[in-house]
Amino acid sequence: MVALGPERDSTEDIVDAIAESALAAFELLMREHGAVAPPTVHIFVEEFPSFYVGFAATRAFYRGEDAASAIARLGLLPASMVADRVLVCWENEDLYAALKGPGSYQNAVMILDARLDGTQTLRWHPFTSQWGPDSELGFPTVLPRWSSPHRTKGQALPAPIRAILHTWRFEAGNHEFGTTVDRLQHEGYRINFRTLDG
Repeated sequence: MVALGPERDSTEDIVDAIAESALAAFELLMREHGAVAPPTVHIFVEEFPSFYVGFAATRAFYRGEDAASAIARLGLLPASMVADRVLVCWENEDLYAALKGPGSYQNAVMILDARLDGTQTLRWHPFTSQWGPDSELGFPTVLPRWSSPHRTKGQALPAPIRAILHTWRFEAGNHEFGTTVDRLQHEGYRINFRTLDG
């Protein structure tokens, strides 16, 4: 079990634990509700005892420019906290459909592990799917069948994901934390923090 308290495990263990938890959340939503999690940024700050601070998930959006803008604004929260590291999570087909409309896009849960110094690794978790039984609410569920995951560096990223990284890295410290949280929550972003004292 990974410790997220004062006697914490290594930063790599903590990041890996959050990545595994995010992947499990994607699968749970598919199996129980036939949906995928919205684009989400998980935030890590070295000076916090727990290292892992919490996450922000994007607001609801319309297809096209509104989707791109909503996703890009996820960079504001880590910028306001001068975060040392983030995990940006999204489902590939869902994101491209939101930006461009229906098409033939690969299904994969994408987890981008990025550091403030510019280094980053993209974790691919590809899958195929089939319809499952209806959920308790009457919606069809999705049963994912996972292929072998892999990691890449230097991978081209969708424009809104690049915008998250640009805001975080180049506007770090330029956004007041409390104001940023209030504004994002008012806009409909879901924000969840661990206790900031660890």
